Amino acid sequence: MEAKMEEFKYNGNESFDQNFDRWFLLNCDEKKVYNEKPYEREEAKEIFANYVRDKWQEDPKKKSPS
Repeated sequence: MEAKMEEFKYNGNESFDQNFDRWFLLNCDEKKVYNEKPYEREEAKEIFANYVRDKWQEDPKKKSPS
């Protein structure tokens, strides 16, 4: 039976760092489930920043990248 992972959704009412902290915890949990090595925190922050930037570029009218 496969574990159901919580899907990250960017919360525009929270700061970038608050969103990052939530995403980082979820990402670490997901990597552990799949026996993958979690990202180092600094590497994860770069990946998250790129993810957020890419999502906003998809639709620049949005208040948040979700």
